[in-house]
Amino acid sequence: MPSFKIQIEAEVRDTGDMRTTRQVSGGEDLPSGGLVHVGHALTVEALRAECYLMLLSKLSMGDSFESITPKEIEDLTARHIMSTMQRLLPEVAKETLKRVG
Repeated sequence: MPSFKIQIEAEVRDTGDMRTTRQVSGGEDLPSGGLVHVGHALTVEALRAECYLMLLSKLSMGDSFESITPKEIEDLTARHIMSTMQRLLPEVAKETLKRVG
């Protein structure tokens, strides 16, 4: 299976939003040059990071590790991601059109 490398540079602005750039190498043999695969890989990594944050949040509030269920982490993560998406997606969509156009 072809492999690819992703490099992410992130800059947090004073307004609280984040600007990222990705440089991709490899994946030329994949459909769409690997764009779909890169998007999927970044989504999975974002989900993992958010799950870790939700778990750490629960632990920092005094919950015992043994009492936390996968479903609880799933639900907390889903709510957090949906809230974040609703807040950030309009600007990201505008930025995407601006970059392409």
